[in-house]
Amino acid sequence: MLHPGEEPRALQAATYVDGEEDLGQPRPDVLAELADTALLWHSAYFQGLADRLVSGRSLLGWPGCDAQTLAHAVGQHDLVVTDRRMLVVDLGDSSRPARLVWERDRMHIVRIRRMPRPFQAGRIWIVMADGSAVSLMLGVVSAAGAKRVVEAWGEVPGSAR
Repeated sequence: MLHPGEEPRALQAATYVDGEEDLGQPRPDVLAELADTALLWHSAYFQGLADRLVSGRSLLGWPGCDAQTLAHAVGQHDLVVTDRRMLVVDLGDSSRPARLVWERDRMHIVRIRRMPRPFQAGRIWIVMADGSAVSLMLGVVSAAGAKRVVEAWGEVPGSAR
């Protein structure tokens, strides 16, 4: 999966955890949302606020943006950082071969930083060059995986942490 001369820097299990997603949807009518809540009907707006308080914003962008494609690709796969790209790979097993699920050159990723929250020590925030961003979990209790990926990203000159 690596190009000739490409050097791997980090390999870490990753997952996308649903939280408050902002995919460019128009803001709801707050009065209507309050009425729905008072009548015990479901309110997407207030559910989003609750999600943001518990798990934080998980995705910022629009349908089809790089952050959304990364969130969909990651599933229960592994995140690989090389000196040239970020990859999502399915390492396979004895019944199926390894395969590349998603990739972007470093120029398509602006920044990677740790963004821990309670019970999300390994949470990172990835900002894409198209203006979208996504949160991935690289560990619940330990921040070691997140630190490893952020440090590996920063090892290459010109990469923002």
